[in-house]
Amino acid sequence: MGIDEPEHAPPEVRDRRGYENSLRILLPTIRRDQNSDETLTTLDVIIDSATRALGIPYDNDIADDVFLSYRGCAFFGKYQFRRERRATNLENALRDFGLISKHNNPNVSTYVQALLSKSYMQKAVSPDEALATLGRAMEVARTLRSRFLREKLEKQIGLNIAECLLRIAVISDDTNSIKENCESILSHGTQAHSAVLPLFHAAQKLLDAPPDTHISQLVQRIAKALDAASQQPNLNTKSSVTLSAHAAQLSLALGSHFKELALRQNLRVLEADPNQASPMKLSTIGRLALDIGKEVLRDGDVTSAQDRFRESIEWTRKSVVLARNSKSSKNFSVTVAHCCLGEAYLRLQAIVGGATLARRALRHFETAQKIGRTSPEVFGLMGDAHFRLGRYLREPFHLRKALELKRTALISYKATREALSICGAALLLLYQLEGSSECLEEAVTSCLSAHDLDPKWPWPLLQLARIVDGELAPAAIQRVSAALQCGSMDARHLSIELKKRAVELIIENTEFVRQVIGGRTGVFVLSDQHRLISGSIVLKPTSISNARREVAATTEFSLYLKSLGVGEKYALPTPITLKNVDADTCIYAMECVDGQTLSQALLDLVIDGQDQAVLETLGIAVRFLATYHAWELQRNDRQMSMGDAAREISGVAAIMKLSKDRSTQLCAVANSALQLSVPLLPKKDAHPDNWLVTSNGLFMLDLESSGVRPACFEVAQLLDDYGLIEISESGFQTRLGLMQIYLNTMAELGKPIAVAEPSAEELYSFFWALRCGFGLGYCRRHSRVASSSAQRRLSDRKSHYRKALQFLAARFTNVPLGALASMIGKFQDA
Repeated sequence: MGIDEPEHAPPEVRDRRGYENSLRILLPTIRRDQNSDETLTTLDVIIDSATRALGIPYDNDIADDVFLSYRGCAFFGKYQFRRERRATNLENALRDFGLISKHNNPNVSTYVQALLSKSYMQKAVSPDEALATLGRAMEVARTLRSRFLREKLEKQIGLNIAECLLRIAVISDDTNSIKENCESILSHGTQAHSAVLPLFHAAQKLLDAPPDTHISQLVQRIAKALDAASQQPNLNTKSSVTLSAHAAQLSLALGSHFKELALRQNLRVLEADPNQASPMKLSTIGRLALDIGKEVLRDGDVTSAQDRFRESIEWTRKSVVLARNSKSSKNFSVTVAHCCLGEAYLRLQAIVGGATLARRALRHFETAQKIGRTSPEVFGLMGDAHFRLGRYLREPFHLRKALELKRTALISYKATREALSICGAALLLLYQLEGSSECLEEAVTSCLSAHDLDPKWPWPLLQLARIVDGELAPAAIQRVSAALQCGSMDARHLSIELKKRAVELIIENTEFVRQVIGGRTGVFVLSDQHRLISGSIVLKPTSISNARREVAATTEFSLYLKSLGVGEKYALPTPITLKNVDADTCIYAMECVDGQTLSQALLDLVIDGQDQAVLETLGIAVRFLATYHAWELQRNDRQMSMGDAAREISGVAAIMKLSKDRSTQLCAVANSALQLSVPLLPKKDAHPDNWLVTSNGLFMLDLESSGVRPACFEVAQLLDDYGLIEISESGFQTRLGLMQIYLNTMAELGKPIAVAEPSAEELYSFFWALRCGFGLGYCRRHSRVASSSAQRRLSDRKSHYRKALQFLAARFTNVPLGALASMIGKFQDA
């Protein structure tokens, strides 16, 4: 027996040590199971055991600090349960931690978290008291031995101190302190999410302050922080709705650059809680979508603009319906909603064309007018709607109504170049329909006035050129020539001069974005908001030699079409001028009529379920394509040479970015799938983006052809580069029927294509499979598009290609053609 160890330790000492041993085992279990009744029972046992241990006199064994620490942790553990979140539990924890010697607390980090919890309770009611608590938390945190944990807690406490100081600054309206503490909070990155509500209130104060660049940038950062915070995972519905609504409110206050954010946040509010829907909320979403559509249209993104205008119509219509069925429509104006609907339909009609959308726009404007909205702006928009109806229907009533409303707007508001130009266009149409010389004189006056108002606005020059091209009296020609300082010219030369001047203005223009509408060289138009210029002039950057060749080809092909009697149904650009860029390149300007790309027109018909109209339009396009191929062969007295159709697979392998081994495998399968030479034809590049659909027929862009393509290859390109025809056996027969129209047209024009072996269906299917591979490679290359609408369209195209390959693989099972389709799909998905 040792001198220092008695045979039996005193009972008091044995109990203290026993409690400590059991507490050391019990405490960690509360961190592994935070949501059970068993855990709460364990916490109560810890509190009871620590209290009993503290009741035993200390005799140089286990210090009170140990049991105070255990009990403090247990009280704080109970407080962290929602049903036990009572102030008494937190105060008991802080009392126990506060009694521990400064450097003798094994659970310092828990003490700091308890102090932070107390500050959370205090800061909304008394930021000053919260600051005192946070000061104590910082003092305790600095006693931690772990540098990593110490710095982490110091940063967390610092963020809360900045939040309290911000609350105090907002109450006292101290702008400088608000800015300083907002910067401090935002510097914490994603941790600042815990302070976004004070940041929101601070931002509201800053928006009321005198305009300041730094303030604007700071509020923008706060709006983005709110947006990020609202997207946190596991955020409850109420918090998500609150944060999204606050972000939307700030974004609206920030102006045009944050409308996209405001729209997204408002939609997120409705997604999180559909009960938040109100006429005003839905109307706001509709207005935002309309404004964003106008902005992206100015940037040249016609597809996204179209999507936004449709979105605006959808939400604004919902707001009107909800208001009709709702007892309370606070701050909602049904008049404003109808004006918004009218404008959205009108903007969409400028892209899509047709009379239906113009009529809908007019109906909503008239409804707004009946209710009491008679502003000059609405008169002007109604005038636009009547003008478009009159132009499309060639109806004098709508043209006169357009003139009446536009003139009312001009008198009541102010003259604009667009309004004067539209008046000129309406008067010219009236002259063409009714032959009134008075209308013609007034048209000249309106166009000259528009030019005087803005000499850099190209459209009046194009209008005057068209007027001069008509039957204009010599005195009127002299008037135009003198007003524009063109010298003494006859009508023909004056028209050419005016068009050249307009082209120069378009090329030099920096107001509008260049919208690429197709072609390998980037054929473009100016994307003006009213689509006045974009429907008049098409420009194409190319080499001077190619441009000259295309001008000659266009002139010759136009004469060929007239000789066939189809010059009105099949339209071509009218060459205007070549504007040299340098010694080798130029911009080839051509006059066209307003229209949609064939791809967009057909996709709109598909969406509307007008399948018969799709087939009729494609039938016209394949006949036009056959006519072009026949003319190209005739103009050079060329015979159709024969070639290996399977060589086209190399281009597919390249855009799919296949390895050398896979390219070899694909070429081998392609050669076995089509073991026959086929006639080679001049290349047109028949992609649907290289055609325009106009009110008069089909318009062919880009006659600058080079190289050859196998017969029927471009038919597959035209029909299947977009998902225009259903993928089924009946859809397959429809494709073969359209290809037969192409073959019949070639034969009628004296250039028959003999398709004996393989069969026509195998030939088409072969090229269809190749176009699917090419399309999938294209989609992969362009997968990083910005807008969600563009992503959807790419996704639709990819889905179309994959379904087509699956269809071909199943239809041609156990033959090389099916193996080719299967291999293309497998390689692209790898």
